Amino acid sequence: SQLLFCSKLHLKDLDLLLCKFSAANSWQAAEGKAILLSYDIGGGPNWVQISRMAPMELAPGSVFSFDLKWGGKKNVVEFKVADNDNSTFGKKFENLSNAGQWQEVRVPVSELTYWWGGNDNLDMAKVKGIWFAISQIEGGQGTVAIDKIELTPGK
Repeated sequence: SQLLFCSKLHLKDLDLLLCKFSAANSWQAAEGKAILLSYDIGGGPNWVQISRMAPMELAPGSVFSFDLKWGGKKNVVEFKVADNDNSTFGKKFENLSNAGQWQEVRVPVSELTYWWGGNDNLDMAKVKGIWFAISQIEGGQGTVAIDKIELTPGK
């Protein structure tokens, strides 16, 4: 599998869109350091987001995977990719369970749906990066930790 960024990633390498983050730092995980987003989406913006520009080529059978741990109020975790014309495709995780427990999340490229921008055709040869966002259901304060982000090539 191709490692997009490893569990020992330094946050200075990330492009952060800070929409009322109270903190963003690294956090000790089972295997190294995870990315920890501590946020408050109470009375202002309805979402926060972190991204990594990492050009990659996908295939219909490719699968993204990552470990996720969350806590706080119930909100949506979003995984997104965009190509060079900003066609954005993603998947929402609205019914996460097991708060406070590490869990593996798998996102087959075939399950990504068109959200906005560019056109409704993801140019899999020209994906420019990945995004994780937290959008509001209950809002409030919470944390999301992400570790071991990988892309398994498909055919």
